[in-house]
Amino acid sequence: MALAWFQGLFQKPAIQTAPATIENKIVIGEALQESLHKPGTADPTVGYRRLTRSDDRRDLDPVRWEWQLQLANWLWATHPVAKKCLKNHKNFICGHGFTVRATCEDSSKRAIFQSLLDKHWEINEWDTQLSKRVETLAVEGEWTYYAGSPDPVTGHVQLCKVLPENIRDIAVCRYNQERLDEVILHNELHVDGQIGKLSKLKIVHRDWRTGRYEGDTIHLGINRLSGQCRGFSDLLVVADHLDLFDNTLFTEAERIGIQRSMVWDVLINNKDDEYVRARRMQLQMEGPPRAGAVNVHGPDETWSAVTPTLNVGESIEYLDLLKTLVCAGLDNPIHWLSEGGDVNKATAGEMGGPAFAFIRERQREIIEFMNLCIGYQIQCWIDAGSLSSEFTEDDLKFEIQTRDPEKAQYQAIGAMLQALGQSLLIAQNSGWLSRQEAARAFRAAATDTGLGEFAGIPDTATLEESIAQLGTVYSN
Repeated sequence: MALAWFQGLFQKPAIQTAPATIENKIVIGEALQESLHKPGTADPTVGYRRLTRSDDRRDLDPVRWEWQLQLANWLWATHPVAKKCLKNHKNFICGHGFTVRATCEDSSKRAIFQSLLDKHWEINEWDTQLSKRVETLAVEGEWTYYAGSPDPVTGHVQLCKVLPENIRDIAVCRYNQERLDEVILHNELHVDGQIGKLSKLKIVHRDWRTGRYEGDTIHLGINRLSGQCRGFSDLLVVADHLDLFDNTLFTEAERIGIQRSMVWDVLINNKDDEYVRARRMQLQMEGPPRAGAVNVHGPDETWSAVTPTLNVGESIEYLDLLKTLVCAGLDNPIHWLSEGGDVNKATAGEMGGPAFAFIRERQREIIEFMNLCIGYQIQCWIDAGSLSSEFTEDDLKFEIQTRDPEKAQYQAIGAMLQALGQSLLIAQNSGWLSRQEAARAFRAAATDTGLGEFAGIPDTATLEESIAQLGTVYSN
């Protein structure tokens, strides 16, 4: 017993196995994946979607976004309907150009500020490049311009375009998912006047606390929802319909070519097979009758030209349906594509309403982009000393003007201002209003119609002087 007890001291106790535990280690910077593995697929990544970034419900993945960019450029370059629709928009948006105007009441300060604005407009070629930029915005869906290298002496900023294919991703603010924060590049940006290279660009926003613009890049993305990072082409929504339109059109072209072909059908009333075969060989060697030739045959032969019967009426209706869908997706009335149909002047005016509303909205987006550019530029002028401390915030007000795309609006505005001027003259002559009050009312009405703020006109100006100033602004 003692020996058994002594041996038990040196024996290893039985090891009890504990239940296995699974540790899930999360590595910062790596994408988590949800197990949506497709059965029978060898690739372990098939069927997974990322959890650490937005998926297709918000943004296209980089590969698909690059695909839509290439597709949009291809459709713009090759498809006549797509190009015509986008050119219609571009011509209405910037056909009369955009102008920037200082609105300071002090004439001397206004002249200094206006000269700086004109220089900014000239440096960034807004007059010469506007048409291409607006059309590119519709095709590619984005404007991204680097503005972080102002001239150290004058403060002038030259906008440098960043191509959308060089943008790997756009990061959003961690606190506000609507606010775009950084542009992450594929290839580093070489900055003029600086030694280093940039791989990330900070998007410009105005800090409401300090009133200063923070960032170095001005970005505009169209056709994106709240919370989305990248803009989309105007052509993306109709890409499939344009593809169907092309397939149907070229198929019908082949069909019409077949329909226009014809054969000579020769009926020989002879029961002798040898004679029929010999006559066939003779006709094949001689070939069909030429145009204007004399065809002589006996009563036992009947000649007739036979063409295939292929009805194309349904195909034409199908093409019209596809074209209508494309025009609706691109906010173009069907009669803007050189097709009158049953459209008259009254219906054409009503059909153009949604299209002009879209064009005004695109003009507003472009004006907001320009306002941000000039606001950032003003800050650089102040930092460089090009604008002295004598200029107050009111002295640095400006407006960007362009014409309304709809001609009927100007006809209505002209008639209204003419009637208003006559009414104010009657009120002035009757003693109901002073000359200055009538002038102030006329200027307020003209300002509300979008014709400008009439900078430099003092409140003591008369109605006649205000009307003369309106003529100057309207002619410009």
